[in-house]
Amino acid sequence: MQSTAFNGILRQSGGDLARVQRLGDPLVAAGLFQLLVGQYIPEPSPLLLPSWLWVLVLTALLLPSSGMYGSFRQGSLKDLSTRVTNRWIIVLMSILVLTFATKSSEYIGRVSIVFWATLTLLLLQLSHVGLRKLLRMHRMRGGNSRTILYWGESEAARKFSNRLLNAPWLGLKVSKWFTPNPSRPDCQPPELPACSGGLVEMRRWLSDNEVDSIVFSHLPTSSVNMDELLDFFGDTCLPVIYAPHWAHKGMRFEVEQFGETYCLNLWGGEQSRFNTNLKRAIDLGVSAIGLIALSPLFLSTAIAIRITSPGPVFFAQERYGMNGKRFRLLKFRSMRVMESGNTQGLRQATKGNLEKSRILHLQKLTKKRLAAPKGLRNCTSK
Repeated sequence: MQSTAFNGILRQSGGDLARVQRLGDPLVAAGLFQLLVGQYIPEPSPLLLPSWLWVLVLTALLLPSSGMYGSFRQGSLKDLSTRVTNRWIIVLMSILVLTFATKSSEYIGRVSIVFWATLTLLLLQLSHVGLRKLLRMHRMRGGNSRTILYWGESEAARKFSNRLLNAPWLGLKVSKWFTPNPSRPDCQPPELPACSGGLVEMRRWLSDNEVDSIVFSHLPTSSVNMDELLDFFGDTCLPVIYAPHWAHKGMRFEVEQFGETYCLNLWGGEQSRFNTNLKRAIDLGVSAIGLIALSPLFLSTAIAIRITSPGPVFFAQERYGMNGKRFRLLKFRSMRVMESGNTQGLRQATKGNLEKSRILHLQKLTKKRLAAPKGLRNCTSK
């Protein structure tokens, strides 16, 4: 009885929980900042406004744009965790830039700011990823489940039901299956409930029973008119979902309108200029820091390649990146250079041949030696 009441609360208050998180996250971040960091900033604040207020505003403005407050019932928790972390890094960078611009960074201790940032990120991860993980565990035990009525051919229904069975944390199951082309009883898919009939039987069943949503797929050959079917689905006042059998992960399925014609955008599309430029700035900043930090290693590798084999240090090649744009890829050369494809003795590089540079050959030997069992290392060195 308590489980049923809890499931009812989850059904009715799922959106309210996201609103509480949207309000609570900035308050928690600002409160912890004032407690751990802000108390050391003198008044009147060099930031013109109280420091905790800046944290509150930046967190409230930047966190929602990551999509972390949306539904992740069918999304990846790893993706959610990445979104939370990336957005929090952006908030943290904005705060640090603000403190440097107002010359108030001298009042902020490194230990306190790192502790605050880490603690707040941990609480955000627990609030969003941890809570959804608990909900998924609850669904796997049968709680907060949703029932689906499926309309379509047996093969499409079987594949759809199998995907739900392989993801029990979704809490979704096909409770009824209708089709105008029923299969023979001896061909009944074991993953599906028995076929309950066609359109007439489905009308009758829905008039006396309840279901959470309707999922249908295209029927290439059917006696049922699609307009009639859609009119009927629209009259049920239930969530109706179209599940094309040709769909796969790479498709976007965003609705676009050309005049009075509605279309599905499967690939491509414009991205937010702000998000694109922000990502570009972060990529350039992180890449620059990485290049500077690893420059001694890169320099020594370049010198070693130059000394041990003739030819350029870098290997250049054309590649395709975002939106199909071509770019020039540079990487350290690991193969020997031949002047012409007609050179005598030239052959395709294969495992164990001598076309590799000495540097790459040394790397391979080092990896093999480190991977060898302890007792065999003496044998491999002879």
